[in-house]
Formats: sequence, C-alpha cells, structure tokens
Amino acid sequence: MIVGNMELHEHPEGHTVTVDVRGLNVEGGDGAALCGRVHALVEQGFKLVLLNVADLARVDSVTLGVLVQAYTSAAKAGGTLKLQHATSQLRELLAVTKLDRVIGLVDSQ
Repeated sequence: MIVGNMELHEHPEGHTVTVDVRGLNVEGGDGAALCGRVHALVEQGFKLVLLNVADLARVDSVTLGVLVQAYTSAAKAGGTLKLQHATSQLRELLAVTKLDRVIGLVDSQ
C-alpha cells in the first residue's frame, strides 16, 4: 500500500500486524499518514502493531518524533506499538532519550 511517499506492507497474523515501512519522508507529511494508519489498524482489532523499521534510511529527532506519535496513536486506540529490526543508530537514539523504556523493541516475531 502506498501512503503519501512511503510504502507500507502489512502482514496480519491474529491480533498482531507487522507493517514494513519503506521510504518514510517526514518532511513530506508521511508522519501523519503513518500515525493515522497505525490508529486505523488498532481500531480494526489489531492489539499489537509491529513497525518493521529496518529500511528507515534516515533516523533523526524528527523521525523519532513520528515514531513516538505512532506509539501514542496506537495507545489511544487501545493497542500497542513496538519497533522491529531497529538499526543500531535508532536503538542508540532511543536509549539516549530513554524512550527505549516506553517503546518496545523486538528483533523478530
């Protein structure tokens, strides 16, 4: 599925959906689109959204803000969001900001 400038490939399994994120352009408005999609997936009945972020080319504070917004969007809808296959750069950024204590990380599911 193409949403904004990014590609989202969804893999549902029971109450969990894995979303492969490719081409996220936060300056291009993709952040709001990603948050909206996460919210919609939880409203559809998925209790856990795993964002596969292995293909995120750039990780900075703006990207981190989008991931926090997506996490909040899932929580407000009654679900949870975890990051799958986070790069070492993203893991370090989450650790420095202590967000790794809030947003769960998984390597595979």
